[in-house]
Amino acid sequence: MIGNNACGSRSLAYGRTSDNVAGLGLLTAAGDRLVTGYENGVAVARGSETVVSGVRAAISRGHTRRRRPHRHPHRGHRALVHRRAALRRPRAAARRPGCCGLAGNFGVERGHYEVSVAVAGQNLLPALDTAPDAVVLADGFSCRAQIADLRDRPALHLAQLLDR
Repeated sequence: MIGNNACGSRSLAYGRTSDNVAGLGLLTAAGDRLVTGYENGVAVARGSETVVSGVRAAISRGHTRRRRPHRHPHRGHRALVHRRAALRRPRAAARRPGCCGLAGNFGVERGHYEVSVAVAGQNLLPALDTAPDAVVLADGFSCRAQIADLRDRPALHLAQLLDR
């Protein structure tokens, strides 16, 4: 698992995960081999047909309708961006751009809590409040922790949703 919740000076110094990873190979529990990366400047995702077909099946069954995605700002999945773009997006999903405010350890450092809550209050918390029964998708661990802390409700990673 590769994660990077870097923000501020760390992000400026080291960049995002996608800036530092040229490719990634993965062997799933089912024995499928997934390979992502760039070849000649073009994003590739080989072996992901089973993953893509699973996502398409979930969408066709309606499992992703009425979801509220909360995208982590530092997601490093750029090698799969073009692959995901080919998927049909759910029509009923409501999305609001914004930040959860936690940003790694920023929101839990002394003197930052109020700022963290204020940032979350700009878009994320109102979106959660308007749809109390909606399933919340959040890519970042920090985002899921912030949602659980401020609204006492679970937020799922996409892999958790697809596993349902």
